[in-house]
Amino acid sequence: MTVTPDGIGRAAHDSQRVLPADVAAVLYARLRRELGSGVVLDVGAGSGVVGSQLGDRVVLTDVVDWRSVPLPFVRADAAALPFRPGCCSGVHLARVLHHVADWRAVLRETVRVLRPDGALCLSLGDRPVVDSLRELADRAVDLAQRCGLSEAPVNGPDPAGADELVAGLGLGVTEFECGGDVLVTPREVLTGVLGNPFRWLPGTDLGVVPGIVAEVLAAAGVDPDAPVSRDRTVRYRIFRAADR
Repeated sequence: MTVTPDGIGRAAHDSQRVLPADVAAVLYARLRRELGSGVVLDVGAGSGVVGSQLGDRVVLTDVVDWRSVPLPFVRADAAALPFRPGCCSGVHLARVLHHVADWRAVLRETVRVLRPDGALCLSLGDRPVVDSLRELADRAVDLAQRCGLSEAPVNGPDPAGADELVAGLGLGVTEFECGGDVLVTPREVLTGVLGNPFRWLPGTDLGVVPGIVAEVLAAAGVDPDAPVSRDRTVRYRIFRAADR
């Protein structure tokens, strides 16, 4: 994959991962506890903003390096991780399985590299938000497609499908979610939606994103930089050996 996000797109995409400080503290404390104190892989880590909160021995992996944090990075296919079996106390896998060719192979790989007492922390996506910004984002995606941007294929499991596969590998599941209202601007939301390079086919030029965002916001008569309160709730499935 050769897509590299521009600075604007990456910054806006990262901003969509921000939680209120009190909520973030709860979330990351829970994830660190689950992932353990050994080596933790953040698979499909993107910028590494989330990975930087997951412990002291985090290694980022992805098919393209667009880190914005100084953490170790290994370029790797999530379906063929270059790590020995049982080397990790935890694997973090968030919003990745819908953007890989074979999500089953990715789940098997993440379980393979776990220690017997290790944990896989999996997020299949945040709770969907239906509001006026969602409608604007849909318009922006539609305009981007009419401007020639082509979305990458989206696959991936539903929660029951992921649970079934991982249960077959001997792990049981618990669930948790946390969230709260955050202040975002329409420009941030739309730029984050369009600026994610993994949304589009490899080779897509993201330099057109700011113009598309500006056109959609102007047509809607929306102040692009006026903060709007929006729900942000993250959901995780925690997989561990069923007897633990």
